[in-house]
Formats: sequence, C-alpha cells, structure tokens
Amino acid sequence: IASEPVRNLATVGGNLVNASPIGDPAIIILALHSDVVLRRGAATRILPMKDFFKAYKELNKDVNEVVDGLSFDLPKEKRVLHFNFEKVSKRNRLDIASVNTAIALELEDGVIRKAGPDIETAAIGCPEWSKTIAATHLTPVSISSLSTA
Repeated sequence: IASEPVRNLATVGGNLVNASPIGDPAIIILALHSDVVLRRGAATRILPMKDFFKAYKELNKDVNEVVDGLSFDLPKEKRVLHFNFEKVSKRNRLDIASVNTAIALELEDGVIRKAGPDIETAAIGCPEWSKTIAATHLTPVSISSLSTA
C-alpha cells in the first residue's frame, strides 16, 4: 500500500484527512466498520468511518480537530473474518490507484453475519448490497447470485 516515501513518513490519519477517493487506507478502514477518534484539545469524539466522509474532499471534521485514532471490533466468538483488498494501478508501486476495493466478511458456520463496507456509504449506487448479503450461506450458487445483486 502506498509508495515507499509515503509508507515511511505519512500517517493513516493524514491520508484519511486528505479525503482523496483513491487513498488506499480509506476503503480498508470502511470495510472493517471502523470508528475514527477525533480530538480537539482535551475533547474527543468517536465517529463511524462511514459518517466521516461527507462528499468529495469534504469531511465530518472541524478544522481544529485531528485524527487521534482508529478502532474496529474483532469478530465475535465462533466467527471468522475473511478480508480482501485489491488495488488497480498502472504500476505496482509508486502509483495512485485507478480503483481500490476491499471487502470484509464475518462468517459463522459458513453464513455471512456481517459484511463491509456498508456499500450505501460508497458512491457506486448499491444501497441494498449489505442487506442482501447478510445471512447468506456461502455456496457456489449463492456467490454467483450475489455477483449480480
């Protein structure tokens, strides 16, 4: 993820506050249903990442707030997290993404119990995806039908 200078000097918080739709960490953090901790002086507030981005280069963040942390829940007992991130760019390194995708599926006995990101927060126009995929038992047939949902 990212170029070597960025990996060595930049912060994830700075990348998020840049609010670029092609920033590598944003989709990963959204897929994990993360929360962002914002701090202004001694005051902090916790905001779901899906509510952090309002629009292109617009954030639900006061000019005097800084990103102080990120958090996400680990899967509940008996559940397994399957996660995948893909970056498409012209070169493998030192290039901005043409497209980034990430998905996090929390499964219990082969049944999807939680899926991320909440697609309704993304700008691709699939507001029902998370609802459609929830409680789906993964089989070749169900996976095929979800790919057209």
